[in-house]
Amino acid sequence: MLRAAWRLAWAGDCCAPPARALLGRWAAQLGCSAGQLAELEAAALGWSPPAAERDPEFRAALALLGVSADSPPATVKRAYRRLLSRHHPDKLGGADAVRLASATETTRRLHAAWQLVRQRQDWH
Repeated sequence: MLRAAWRLAWAGDCCAPPARALLGRWAAQLGCSAGQLAELEAAALGWSPPAAERDPEFRAALALLGVSADSPPATVKRAYRRLLSRHHPDKLGGADAVRLASATETTRRLHAAWQLVRQRQDWH
């Protein structure tokens, strides 16, 4: 139903702000996330996300870093560094082996996510 409403709202090649706000409220009431709402709008416009955004590994890396595919490089880098600083094993001092292993694994995953996003976005 929401998909049909989006198509109708964009039928005239533009969507008035009040219509967009109403569709957003309906989506929220139906439990749609912001990402799902963006996908509905994109589908109504006939837009398909780039192949990288459809890649589950890429989406997982973005989610781990807490950013979106359209985030600027500086934002992604800042998120990566903030998370790395928070989870790095060196920050734990005299922690037990289990916490150190967990922090090491989280750090490894953050490094891998950062490298994947840089590679897929073609950032150097």
